Amino acid sequence: MDWSRAKSVLIGIFLALNAFLFVYIRVFCLQPAVSADTLDNTIKILNSRGIKVNCEIPATDFKYTSLEFDSNDYSRVEAAEKLLGTKILKEQIKNDQQLEHMGKIIKFKPNNELVYLNVDPQGKVDLQDNRQIEKCARDFLKSLDLPVKEYATDRRIKYDDSVKIRFYEKYKGFIVYDNWFEITVSEKGVTYMKYKYIKVRDVVSESGKSTVPIHSVLLRHFNEEGQVITSIQQGFKKPVEKEQVFIWYSEPYWKVRLENGQDRFFNALTGDEEIISEPA
Repeated sequence: MDWSRAKSVLIGIFLALNAFLFVYIRVFCLQPAVSADTLDNTIKILNSRGIKVNCEIPATDFKYTSLEFDSNDYSRVEAAEKLLGTKILKEQIKNDQQLEHMGKIIKFKPNNELVYLNVDPQGKVDLQDNRQIEKCARDFLKSLDLPVKEYATDRRIKYDDSVKIRFYEKYKGFIVYDNWFEITVSEKGVTYMKYKYIKVRDVVSESGKSTVPIHSVLLRHFNEEGQVITSIQQGFKKPVEKEQVFIWYSEPYWKVRLENGQDRFFNALTGDEEIISEPA
């Protein structure tokens, strides 16, 4: 058999196969879960109820049905040493026991929470410059060396002499609502931080499970005239009934924020609304 001819045939087969796979992925795999017409009709129905939608309604559904946490948690000793700037013994780390060094105070609390206070930071921040404030907070988070690749800003609250910013971990495009970080920045730098953190292992998709698309959630739960929807997020959260139980996974949730600042959470596996308290 002529080898050059056989090689040309093989190359042609490979090119045809690549073209087929490209079309298949574009047409079937990358198609939105919900059509544009469905989303347009959803907005029209909500508008007819006196509800405004000032954001994009996600067309894609959840790719995953669960987020798993790693049982090997981050080192508390390492976190304490970075925040206090001194050597800490493992025996010193206990829940609700306060540790102090050079005007800095930390306290570990149950449910993987930590509180940090610095009575006299030595930096300089212009509280009129939002970029400078956020950079200060993000640089502080980065200095902790937690295994978090991305922090998503959730909200900012201004006070007379400081600004508080809340962040969530963002993992593979999804917000991890169980992992939150609140930082208070003054003109001298970070004066207070509180966070709850559990190391994420990965997101998984379980066979036999499906999620409720957001347009169905909106049509089912939003009926009150005068509401204005400003953002819709996809994320993962421990189910409310299991919040006080240490489990190694969380479930998919839709978060809808209203113009008045209220956040409404909906379990994407059931479509039911759940009352979830703010980090405190």
